[in-house]
This record gives sequence, C-alpha cells and structure tokens, in this order.
Amino acid sequence: MRKNWSYRLLALILALGCWYLVTGQEKVERWIEMPIEIVNAPKDLAIHSGLQTHIKVRVRGSKPMLRGLDERNMAYPLDFSKIRAGMNSLTIERGRVPVPKAVEVIEIDPGRLSVQADPLITLELPVEPMWRGKLTSDFMLTEASAEPARVMIQGPERRVLALRKVSTQPLEEEIKMAKTVVQSVLVDVPEAMKATPARVTVRFVFEEKTKDVWVKLPVEARIVGQGMDPQSQVEVKPEMVQLHVEVPLSLLRKKDFKKEFAAFVDIDSPLSKGWNVIEYNTRLPAGCTLLKAVPQKIEIQVRKK
Repeated sequence: MRKNWSYRLLALILALGCWYLVTGQEKVERWIEMPIEIVNAPKDLAIHSGLQTHIKVRVRGSKPMLRGLDERNMAYPLDFSKIRAGMNSLTIERGRVPVPKAVEVIEIDPGRLSVQADPLITLELPVEPMWRGKLTSDFMLTEASAEPARVMIQGPERRVLALRKVSTQPLEEEIKMAKTVVQSVLVDVPEAMKATPARVTVRFVFEEKTKDVWVKLPVEARIVGQGMDPQSQVEVKPEMVQLHVEVPLSLLRKKDFKKEFAAFVDIDSPLSKGWNVIEYNTRLPAGCTLLKAVPQKIEIQVRKK
C-alpha cells in the first residue's frame, strides 16, 4: 500500500513538471510601449514636425520571457545620420527594437515617421522686459528696459524667422511705493530654441500717478538784504498768482495740500524808485512739478514808512 502511494506521488510530480514545461513554452503576444531615442543627430538641423516621442510594439514569446521584459529600460534608437533639410521618411526597423532574440517583433505602430527638418539659423532679436507684479492704484510703470537690449536666437529656420521679438521671464512683485527694480532674468524662448546670452538685466521704473491742478497763492515779499529797512512797506501786484502743477495723488488726498505751496520774492538789494518788474520764486512739495506760472512776473515797489 505504501509503495502504491509513492508511485502515485511520483506520477503527480512528473505530470506537474510536464504541464509546466508545456505551458511555459506556449507562445503569447502583448503590446509594449517604448520611447524613441535619437542617435547620430546632425548639429546643423532641427526637427520642425513629425517626430513622435514613443512607439508601440507587438511582440510574441513565451510567457516567462515576456514577463521578464522591463519596458522602463527599453528605448528605440532612431538613426538620424541620413536626415536632410525638408521632409524625411524614416522606417521603424524591427531589427532595431531592443528585445531578446527569443522574442519576435510582430508589428510596430507607427511603422514609419514623416519628419520635417529645418536648417538651424541664428538671428538677432530685441528683448521685451515682462512684468506681471501687482501695482497699487496710485502707481504706474513708466520705464522698462533690458541690457543687452538684443540677443542672438538660434533655432529652426521657419520658427526663428516667424519671431519679431523675445520676452524675458516675468517678474512678479507688489509695488507700493515709487522705486526702481533691477534684476537678472532668463530670456523666455520657445521650445527648440536658445538665446545668447541666456540672461539679461531688466530695469523697471515705477512712479506715483499724478494729476494736473491749478493752485492760487498769495505772493509773499520778504526784505532780506543788509542795510535795508525791514520796516519798509512793500507793495505787490498782483497780490495773487496761479501755479499749474503736477501733483502726486497721495498729496491731493490731503485736505490742506495747498498750504505746502508758496510763492515769494526775497528783496536783497535796493530797488529802483517806483514799480519794478521781477520774477518771483516758488516752493513746491516733493514729487510736484511746475508746469506754468500765471503771471510769470510781478510788479513790486518798496516805500519807507
């Protein structure tokens, strides 16, 4: 009885071994995807269109063999040594698919690529500084420049010739006061192109917004000269002048902003008898610009009391 069990166990083991051998050699198929790796690329050409990044390959082999394929370490070497400017038809060759000899390549999708190649050219183009920061309502960008102002752009001929300018990578900074920002940034070029130099120095000038207003002021006459009687009586006509000024918005919000302006005459030497026509001086707050004074000159006379 024990011998019969031994024979039966041995027969079972042999049957399982035969089944494993038969099923292990059974041919199966599967699709695998692999990236394209360009080799022997010419230095004076660039691909304009038609190049794919991956291909799909249908392979046949034993189950253990196909299970052992590591797609992460597989890439199809696409030979560019014979490519020329213009349209090129490239065949995806089965013999170049990197699989073991025991694995058969049945189908490749796509089996052929139509690749457009362009000559590489270099063109000098102007640089546009880009700003995308936040500006508070009182401020504005008044100047944007790049140094150097022009760079050399290299890339596919038809794509480079379609450009009129290139931009910098944008700066982003909130502006809450008048200031000048100077920074080194990269030139932002389209794919398959490069800029020389790759970085430029941009300069952005931010100033406070202003408004033109008229300010009416009395003219103050002051006797400051030595040897002159400070008690002398000074007459001025007209007594009031008007100033057309450019004023920052922050100053205009002040209720009594006009008190920060002044029109005056400093008398530092004796004047001729009668009325004398002279120019008067003005004092303006910081950030203000005098556009026009009406009148530009006044009449003044000094009389002793």
